[in-house]
Amino acid sequence: MGRYQKYWWVESARYLVKYGNIFSGLRRVGKTTLMFQIIDELLNNKKVDPYYILYFSFDEAKSEGKDILSQYEKEILKDSISKKERAYLFFDEIQKLEGWPEKIKVVYDLYPNVKIFLSGSAAIDIKKGTRESLAGRFFEFHIEPLDLDEYLDFKGVKIDKEREDIFEVEIKRYLEEFLRIGGFIEAMKFEEVQLDKYFKEGLLERVIYRDLPDVFPVGSPDLLYRLIRLCAERPGMYLDYKNIANDLGYDQRTIASYFSYLEYALLIKKLYNYSFNLLTSEKKMKRVYFSNTAFTLALSRETEQSLLMEQFFVNLSHRNMDNYAIFPL
Repeated sequence: MGRYQKYWWVESARYLVKYGNIFSGLRRVGKTTLMFQIIDELLNNKKVDPYYILYFSFDEAKSEGKDILSQYEKEILKDSISKKERAYLFFDEIQKLEGWPEKIKVVYDLYPNVKIFLSGSAAIDIKKGTRESLAGRFFEFHIEPLDLDEYLDFKGVKIDKEREDIFEVEIKRYLEEFLRIGGFIEAMKFEEVQLDKYFKEGLLERVIYRDLPDVFPVGSPDLLYRLIRLCAERPGMYLDYKNIANDLGYDQRTIASYFSYLEYALLIKKLYNYSFNLLTSEKKMKRVYFSNTAFTLALSRETEQSLLMEQFFVNLSHRNMDNYAIFPL
């Protein structure tokens, strides 16, 4: 992953000695890949004994943390983990472990010789865990897909920013390509038809029909899917729960809850009406956008280019302005 890989390894390595690390972000954004790269670094450059590295994905199997450690000690270490000078634990999609913050806190406090790396695809759950039970113990890295500059750099495209007019045609071509791919490195190898399948089946439908029902009381995953289709067809629509509920024939509270689930899964972003008073911003009508233009295009190829560009800049503002921006009422 070139510069991108090196950046995240260098940044996480700064906190390797003192803190645990949590990598949060969308599915398919590269959290698991990053974990494997760190494991590779530990094995090949740090010369860590492979027996002292454990990787477990809660996305692939359900198990209790204590059972995982017990089996690891019994079958691999042949001893108590506390007796080892250093061991490394990598837990992928940690939000799927019920009560994970408290359970990880116990491991962290009991075994100071163990360095823990976690990944998670749930915004609220990860932030809540790091700010409450794991405060002062873990450092969170929120991993985004590549931005446009990183995308161009990854592809080896050189644009002279002082002479951008000369590169206008090339910039427009790569921007259009970037909007379809959304900065997902894995998606770069697919053609257009494969891209739609990749994002719809490999990411969106997996979150809608599997991830969210595992965490929330989702009575109708199909309703969740209808809501994300609305987000794709109408980027920037007002979050008027009452009108949406009337249009779809559901209770207003259900619609509000389902949008909160989509936000939890990092699929959507809300755009707030700006006010110096945060309470006022929260009360006023919000707009909603998919968190990535690739999701919009995967579900709605007919979305107007102007709306797609609006979404692109709104997504960019969320990366830079911590979820607050200005829009006219």
